[in-house]
Amino acid sequence: MHDQTRQPGNQLTKGERTRSKILDAAAGLFAQQGYDRTSLRDVAALVGIQEPGIYRYFETKDALYSCVLELGLQPLVDHFDNLFSRQTDPKAIGALPAEMFGLLCAHPQTARLLANAMAAPQSAAARQPVERWLARLLEQGQRVMSLSGFGDDPRLSLFIVNMFNVSIGFFSSDSLFDLLGETRNSADPALRELQQQFVATMARAWAESFPTISESNT
Repeated sequence: MHDQTRQPGNQLTKGERTRSKILDAAAGLFAQQGYDRTSLRDVAALVGIQEPGIYRYFETKDALYSCVLELGLQPLVDHFDNLFSRQTDPKAIGALPAEMFGLLCAHPQTARLLANAMAAPQSAAARQPVERWLARLLEQGQRVMSLSGFGDDPRLSLFIVNMFNVSIGFFSSDSLFDLLGETRNSADPALRELQQQFVATMARAWAESFPTISESNT
């Protein structure tokens, strides 16, 4: 997770490299342990610096967390916005969750961060920033469904919630794979491909249960 954009041949300064390392370390710890169980001392130890060194780049733990969320989620929001703006055909809606899952596979740490934040009780400092980002993502989903003619169908919220859970939850399920005796985990490309196929099948089945889709197929 890097927030520095440089042209080929340009090198980061020592301070920029340190800031990038802090963000990478914090993103991994927040995704694995959650906001509340991650301390700046943990982040500093992973980077290999003293805790006061972090304050040169981030005034507080909240500021570091907000930056991690922005770097991880803004690209997803931008991509989803572009994705949703291209798809208003009801027949195409069922394909969107699988495409979104493929995007999450490119950002698995962000997916785990979201899953961790939503799965366990969190302090307001941890929960509120994530909820704001989730609200933006869900608003995009609701908007495209509305433009596609789904209207006020009471199952619409269930469709969105289930697609969210089956996509995000995959990246935080390694312990379940272990209990099942599965030697692979969420990082395995073949398992991700199978999951994407599963998401696509489930999404199509859900989408086709809506009258809008059924009517367009007749």
